Amino acid sequence: MKSKSAIAFFFSICLSSFAQWKPTNGLFSGEVHSVIVSNNEIIAGIKYIYKSADSGKTWTVSNNGISGAVTAIRGIVKISTNLVAVTDAGAFYSTDNGNNWTASAGTASLNAWCVISKGTNLFLSTSANGVYRSTNNGVTWSAVN
Repeated sequence: MKSKSAIAFFFSICLSSFAQWKPTNGLFSGEVHSVIVSNNEIIAGIKYIYKSADSGKTWTVSNNGISGAVTAIRGIVKISTNLVAVTDAGAFYSTDNGNNWTASAGTASLNAWCVISKGTNLFLSTSANGVYRSTNNGVTWSAVN
């Protein structure tokens, strides 16, 4: 009898925990590759960069300045006051919390996969060109192979 009660209790907990999720209005352009929170906004990288200022209830595209043949925003990181997004068409940085983006010098031909910060440095990995480092918050990058 105790095991039946325990199983019933377990399922009621599981069902109630799933009831907390609700669909959002937006993020319709594919797989989510990166999510960060910056200045009380959720910023998600998919094919485009989306921002939400209301805890994910609504989303707006925030791609101003992202150019080239971008098909995936593969990583977003915050360093100092900049956001840096890496894509399959290079890296971009934003000085205004993702409202506007600028192409990072010399990265347009890089197929970037991941970006991380370590101290005051950023590192990005590429599919065919090795690892790059930025010491100025994503404005420029140098190969460190």
